[in-house]
Amino acid sequence: MAKVLIVYDSLRGGTKRIADLAGQLLTESGHQVTVAKPAKVTAADLEAVDFLMFGGPTYHKDLIGPMKTFLFKVADAKLAG
Repeated sequence: MAKVLIVYDSLRGGTKRIADLAGQLLTESGHQVTVAKPAKVTAADLEAVDFLMFGGPTYHKDLIGPMKTFLFKVADAKLAG
């Protein structure tokens, strides 16, 4: 059983639905899954999981602000793999 963190942001709910569905399928497969918005995730949360998935909407071919901030958090975390 792997610990999986799914981080998402959603403007109209589409990305949230996909994140929730992925979380449900992974949970049904026996994994321990957390689905969270980027503002709620800490570097310690990132370091405590086996797998990280993330997704979010784009605006003019660029990630929206919360996801950009999250990616800087990921860069600062001590991740392996």
